Amino acid sequence: MLFYRMVYPILEQIKTFAEQNQLLTRQRDLLLPRLMSGKLEVTP
Repeated sequence: MLFYRMVYPILEQIKTFAEQNQLLTRQRDLLLPRLMSGKLEVTP
């Protein structure tokens, strides 16, 4: 039981990071072609 209480929060954080990574990968895949083609501008 002690092991579970110690490991569970870490596993939840790994799950959260994996989900965030998937979202960021999708955003990159959508934005990069637009940036490269000039359809989307980046203003400082």
